[in-house]
Amino acid sequence: MDEPRSIPPVAGATAAIAPEVLVARTSASTSYYAGFWKRAGASILDSLFVLFAISVVSVFVEADYSDSGAALTGLLTLVGPWLYHAFMESSSYQATLGKMAVGIVVTDQYGQRLSFARATGRYWAKWLSALPLYLGFLAAAFTERKQALHDLVADTLVVVKQ
Repeated sequence: MDEPRSIPPVAGATAAIAPEVLVARTSASTSYYAGFWKRAGASILDSLFVLFAISVVSVFVEADYSDSGAALTGLLTLVGPWLYHAFMESSSYQATLGKMAVGIVVTDQYGQRLSFARATGRYWAKWLSALPLYLGFLAAAFTERKQALHDLVADTLVVVKQ
């Protein structure tokens, strides 16, 4: 079996690279960048988790605040996924629960953890990826570093955690 090798940083990079994140096997069967299907699987898992969490919280919110429950649920539906993605991707885990389940992490161009602001920008840029017809997400299947449109906008990478 081939020994792991470090992936060189992006041209002009000056930041240190986290070796546990930026490692790939030299065999052609292993890719450093997370492919479209791994990312899609993580997204489905995250959607299910967020939907479940919002549903559970909504039951209690609407029961306690029947008059304004719908408004609070609407606000939670908008703010909840953003906070979940931004906090998790900027945490030391560098991944949401779905990404952790499939073994991928989100980094900046140098393999470093995202700031909360960059993770927030990446989350909201997903709206651009959804227009039109989710073609921005499909870009991850064809770009050299498997970046979707929101990754290009936020200057991020999704890589396989080693």
